[in-house]
Amino acid sequence: MVNNEGVIEAGSLVNHGGVVTLLAADPVENTGQVGWENNLGKVQNASGIVTNSGTIDVSAKDAGAAQGQVTLAGERVGNAGTIQALGADNAQGGRVLLASTDKTVVTSTGTIDTSGVGNSSAGNVVMWSDKDTILRGTILARGGAQGGDGGSVTVQADQGAIEVQGTIDVTGTESSGGNIQIAARSDITLDAASQILAGGRSGGEVRIESGEGTLLASGLIDGQAVTGTEGACCCSHPASA
Repeated sequence: MVNNEGVIEAGSLVNHGGVVTLLAADPVENTGQVGWENNLGKVQNASGIVTNSGTIDVSAKDAGAAQGQVTLAGERVGNAGTIQALGADNAQGGRVLLASTDKTVVTSTGTIDTSGVGNSSAGNVVMWSDKDTILRGTILARGGAQGGDGGSVTVQADQGAIEVQGTIDVTGTESSGGNIQIAARSDITLDAASQILAGGRSGGEVRIESGEGTLLASGLIDGQAVTGTEGACCCSHPASA
């Protein structure tokens, strides 16, 4: 079990991106593996629980800094604290990956933020599980207020279901909204309290896809453009195929 209740900081500098990895795996067989594959996390044969209820911060400390990266991976992964990988002027927001073989959960008190700052674009966030993924907290990947684009957020459950009761925000205040993808093999539920936001000067893209289950959407999905090109929203499930 890996449990962070304190503060972990690894600020990104111009030539070096801060990296924090919390990985639970079988210590005998050493079969825990995690990495970015087409922007998605993959964990093989991982065992153990990884939780963050404190603060992890790999935000850019300087203009033009390299991207920071945070990875939490194990059999079960949870975030009830704060994970930040903010950008800076001319420094894109970082990358955050939560990946599990069983269940990935962001609780109602949990926040993940890879937003841009100033003129910088946001980074990206991936919540991936081989089974179920639950978001009750907040994921932010907003573009910087002086013209940065919104980032990308992927919430995926390869063999299970997804439940969203929280907020995903990839808006671009003075630029383009980002991209949100929510994909599960089984049911996808967007609770009435959920907010999926991808607006901007030009709207972003929201894709929600259920392979074999039911899509229940009662929350807010907004990819509107203030000016310029409207965003796109694609929702698909077997009943509408």
